[in-house]
Amino acid sequence: MAKITIHGYSESFLINWSVNVYNSKSSVLLGKVSCNSSISIDAEEGDTLYFKSKFRKTSLVVAKDVTDVFLQIDRFNGALNAFGTNKENLLMTKQFVDGKSSHAKLKVYLLFLIIILIILLLVLFSK
Repeated sequence: MAKITIHGYSESFLINWSVNVYNSKSSVLLGKVSCNSSISIDAEEGDTLYFKSKFRKTSLVVAKDVTDVFLQIDRFNGALNAFGTNKENLLMTKQFVDGKSSHAKLKVYLLFLIIILIILLLVLFSK
């Protein structure tokens, strides 16, 4: 048995649901992780971890050297994603998960800017 740290998603919503963590062997609740929190669980190589939220779910097969699992919610399609990593790649994975949420914010801002520009063009050319 190895200790695996489950890191909750960092995206914030109007309601932040907690994510239940299950193991495929026992189907027993191993713990709950919420937004910007983490828990430690025991798991073996080859175990399948199931993550279930109110409306989302995903799974992850534990590889040989996985020590940390990061959860992320895709802002565009609402999918719950799980990324497994080891201690050597921990910093890079944190930057990847955090970067995905910042890219989503950038896309929303760009879309908003484009809509404003279209409205301004319509107003200017309608005179």
